[in-house]
Amino acid sequence: MDRVSFTYETNAKQKFLLSKKEFTQQFSGFYFARLKQLRSVLEPKLTQYNLIDKIVDLKSEEKCALIGTIYKEMKLKPNVLVEYTRDKLLEEEDTNIVVGEDTDESKKTTNLHRVSNEDGIVLEDEYARVNLKFIHDHIATMNDLVTGVVVGVVGQEHAESGDFMVEQIIYPYEVTTNTTTNTTMKSNGKYICFLSGFTMNHSLEMAIDYLNGWNASQEEVQSFLKNVVRVCWMGANSMDTIVDSTMELFDHQQSKSHPNYQLIDSAMESLVQTIDVDVIPSFSECLGTNVSLPQQPIYKAFLPKSSIYQTCHLVTNPYEFKIDDCKILVLPQESLQDIRLYSSKTSDLQIVKQLLTYGHICPTAPDTLDCYAFTDKDPFVLTEHYAMVVCTSAHCNTVQYEMIQWNQHSTLLVIIPYFTKSNQLVFVNINNNHDVQIKQII
Repeated sequence: MDRVSFTYETNAKQKFLLSKKEFTQQFSGFYFARLKQLRSVLEPKLTQYNLIDKIVDLKSEEKCALIGTIYKEMKLKPNVLVEYTRDKLLEEEDTNIVVGEDTDESKKTTNLHRVSNEDGIVLEDEYARVNLKFIHDHIATMNDLVTGVVVGVVGQEHAESGDFMVEQIIYPYEVTTNTTTNTTMKSNGKYICFLSGFTMNHSLEMAIDYLNGWNASQEEVQSFLKNVVRVCWMGANSMDTIVDSTMELFDHQQSKSHPNYQLIDSAMESLVQTIDVDVIPSFSECLGTNVSLPQQPIYKAFLPKSSIYQTCHLVTNPYEFKIDDCKILVLPQESLQDIRLYSSKTSDLQIVKQLLTYGHICPTAPDTLDCYAFTDKDPFVLTEHYAMVVCTSAHCNTVQYEMIQWNQHSTLLVIIPYFTKSNQLVFVNINNNHDVQIKQII
């Protein structure tokens, strides 16, 4: 099959690719870099208020604005000291000592939302921190914020309690719903295909045959499939939530049956002979790479047959690229899963919109989501506009999408279900992101 031509670019600086790894630095520099980058976005939005440079300079009962990083004090968040003490007590078989009231509750909520009515919110910068209280429920709720988000707040410090009474909260960016997408009529243009999961089965074999044009009609090949210029193949997480440590993840991986990567390699080999394929790892389907963000490309040794082709692109998680004039961001699903865990949010589309509002790909890293300790710059801060923002999810059985207005640009949000759940291939027109096509593989 002769496909139409296209141009392809990745980020020139390869900001998610770790060329040099050091593990002696502290995470405080990572938070300070994030605050510095997003402060420059927030400051112009706060010019009409009395903006205080440092929280430590705050004066009681004087209306002003602050910029800082949110930290959520959560009763049910796992505590390594409590868990260590509990383990030591179990070793000593001392059952008469109680170790923290939150221990058992934390264990019970491993696969639920770790939120409680006793949670609190703190705003901090490089010099100090202050407790936040919202004077009205409509300003913000505990569910609107997660640890690591940089925001601006307007209000004043309470003279007696010392809490900062928030009258208004300002995020780096605004997101509004735009228009509906079209799933009924194809338009002229080039398409990119999204696929999630490395679990090989008969349906996935049929999907690959379809993309190769082997089980499609000649008319469909000429009118549609030849215009599909790239496949974005994402790994799937077999867990419903993110586990709390790399060792737990390793134990989980060893205890579960894994897809046969030799079969995946063979199937991918047939696909990359007809089309360019981007292969993105996940924490569960990592194929030998790291289990922290940003995940580095899958090791070629796990895909010895397909990786020798120039059309097989082993890329990072998250992943940013550009086809012709269409810039696309593939979010790490681990970020959405972690936000689900530490808030009450259940809608993947809503979480993605929140991330765009925050201006950050994974704000909960490194607090509850493993990541590399960057110091000079936070590569996860969103600084550019994307025509498409895509993520895969274990929490949906069919594709979900919505067109939004983000930072004064139209952006298509797409949630890709695991192929084992949906048997769906998702095609998006890179020349017209209102055009989304879904192919159901029987």
